[in-house]
Amino acid sequence: MNPARQIAVAIISATVLLLCSGPVAGRFGQHDGDGDMGEELGFHPIVDPYKRELDFRVKRATPPEDTTSQKNQVICMRVSPSLPLPNSNANFTFGQATIHGWAVFYKSQHSMAFVKPKCVVPGHVLVMPLKSRKRILDMQSDELADLFLTSQRVQRGMELFHGVSSSMIAVQDGPDAGQSVQHVHVHIMPRRSKDFEENDEIYEELNNHDKGPAVQWRTKKEMMIEADELRQFF
Repeated sequence: MNPARQIAVAIISATVLLLCSGPVAGRFGQHDGDGDMGEELGFHPIVDPYKRELDFRVKRATPPEDTTSQKNQVICMRVSPSLPLPNSNANFTFGQATIHGWAVFYKSQHSMAFVKPKCVVPGHVLVMPLKSRKRILDMQSDELADLFLTSQRVQRGMELFHGVSSSMIAVQDGPDAGQSVQHVHVHIMPRRSKDFEENDEIYEELNNHDKGPAVQWRTKKEMMIEADELRQFF
């Protein structure tokens, strides 16, 4: 290997090491040592059929073709570590509403994800801070970081669960932005090709999907089944 190639490999290796210095590293493919010990250390293998969407990050972390590491494509990303889920009979204040423990499928230090009684698209879920915060401006920095790290993890999981490669992520922050529940929350909506005739119609549907007397709410049983399936997946 010529000196220039050696320097390039060294730089790439150092970059990968720095990227992986966070609390959790997500990796593509099988690796030596995967298993219980890896999970205890916070390593979670990611199997994503839509690798094309992530090619730019894979290539950035992949050494040149003539090295032995070329098959160990590495993607590293911080995620908010999961905590035990609440009991089914637990209650959480969500603005003027109440979220029951049986609807929660993921929980971190400052945030939780839960299923909805009315969805814009299949797989539409919410992520909210555990503490009552009306607007993003009211949140502490650790709460805000946890909220969006959790949202990122939930987005990835919902895309894999539903077999899609795109999502709409939305926050309506304040009444003039369409916020109807006075508690910060992030909408995670898996998107499919042609799920709306015009792609931007989803914004109008988001504003109106849970308003009016004609809304067809999902049953508690339907929501519990979805939450149970997601708990097993996450």
